[in-house]
Amino acid sequence: MKKSKNILFTLALFAGLVLIGVTIFIGTVMGEKPVMNTEIEAGINTEQSDLNTSESGYTFLTYTTEWWWIFENAKPSELNVVELDKVNLLIQKAIKKNNLERKNFVEVVNSHLERKGIEKTGFELDLKRYRRQYVTVINELGEKEIWINFFCKQNENFDWRKEPIVVADGGSCYFNLKVNLTKEEYYNLRINGVA
Repeated sequence: MKKSKNILFTLALFAGLVLIGVTIFIGTVMGEKPVMNTEIEAGINTEQSDLNTSESGYTFLTYTTEWWWIFENAKPSELNVVELDKVNLLIQKAIKKNNLERKNFVEVVNSHLERKGIEKTGFELDLKRYRRQYVTVINELGEKEIWINFFCKQNENFDWRKEPIVVADGGSCYFNLKVNLTKEEYYNLRINGVA
């Protein structure tokens, strides 16, 4: 009886992991180099070009309507340094919540098994592993929103500084989320599934 409960639980766990893995984001697009934004805030030049993306692990892509799958009815916009800091704090909040949820899931699963079954779900995220692409828009309500795309591997045939990296599957090596900077909230954290 106990063995059949463990088998049923294991099957339910597997089904849950499959459902998590179904979260796949697919699309193919091409990007353009962003136009630089110059603003002065609190006496500091927050020109987007000051963000020094040439040697960093991130880039800014200018939104085009070809990327309807990212945002609908939006207009291209840009981020300054102050806004980027706010966005990055919201990203950290999203990652912290995701990782806590994954940890809790593992604890629940292991509490139902006779011996420790799993240590991680495979969908935990560590920001140090990833390069980032930021796409900033003004939505139809006049709110500033940003799609941030994260990836740890890339196809050398694509210039990640000019076009979004979009991959089917790939697991936690690829994920993205959206930030509504006007509302100071994040949403749609999507981690790729595993084939």
